[in-house]
Amino acid sequence: MKKKTKTYYHILEYGSNGNVGWHGYKEKIEDAETECKRLKDFFPQYDFVVWVDTSKNEPPITTI
Repeated sequence: MKKKTKTYYHILEYGSNGNVGWHGYKEKIEDAETECKRLKDFFPQYDFVVWVDTSKNEPPITTI
């Protein structure tokens, strides 16, 4: 039987000057989407998106 791969939902911030920041991860997509919305309410000038990965580590696309 194949072992099921765990999926993590990372919160990324697309900020000024093309920088991409990382705000951790959640284990449920709903929680990650809620966190993106919460952050967008605090920082409307930035975009927050969910990055799906099988690792808990910071995604390689982050720049800050």
